Amino acid sequence: MKKINNQIPPLGDNRKRTNKSVRLYLAELFCGPGGCTFRFGNSIERIIYLSIIGGKAREEVVYYNIFYKLEPAEQMKKTAAFFHKNGVSVELPVYGGSSHVKYITFDHLSLNQDFDAFPFIDITKDEELRSYESIKKFLNNPNYFFNDETWEWELRP
Repeated sequence: MKKINNQIPPLGDNRKRTNKSVRLYLAELFCGPGGCTFRFGNSIERIIYLSIIGGKAREEVVYYNIFYKLEPAEQMKKTAAFFHKNGVSVELPVYGGSSHVKYITFDHLSLNQDFDAFPFIDITKDEELRSYESIKKFLNNPNYFFNDETWEWELRP
């Protein structure tokens, strides 16, 4: 497996914390009429909170006053593989020369290419999930194509 050398790991914010904290990616699904992208984008550092849901303890972090489930690093590769298999572009942050950040997609990479996995939270909005649900049947179906002129999914002739 070829390794992505210029992947940007989650970065800290140089604040002193008295409790256990974690550096993590913000992951988000973006959908348009012609397809979706799942991006492991910005990074943050947050304090870890333990909560009990359904009798099981889980780790959470706060982002914009909302508690999100902290996904472990191992889940990052599984999530990337799931979305890629279902026709969604998956993006990772990489250094794009000097100090600029660019995103590299699995459309241009092989899923066999190795990348570093880190903890993340999924901050996808409900509207984006509804959009994904409405077009996911078309994404990997060779019988359909997205017509750029009509902005509609159409059956191949």
